[in-house]
Amino acid sequence: MKLSKRDCKNLIDALMEYDEQICPKELKDDEVGLNAERLDDMMRRLIKAAYPKLNTDIRILDNQRRRELRD
Repeated sequence: MKLSKRDCKNLIDALMEYDEQICPKELKDDEVGLNAERLDDMMRRLIKAAYPKLNTDIRILDNQRRRELRD
């Protein structure tokens, strides 16, 4: 599947809201679902695709940077 920059930005926004409202659950490695580690990895990859010049080495984005990405 190929995602456009707009798709990535929309997913970033939805996942940030998910993280704020429904804290990710804990899962075993073989379980399906979205835990904090998987969320961080997915966010890092989406941000890299949508904002290639932004440093995605940070573990998780703080609330201020999340708001900036939404705008």
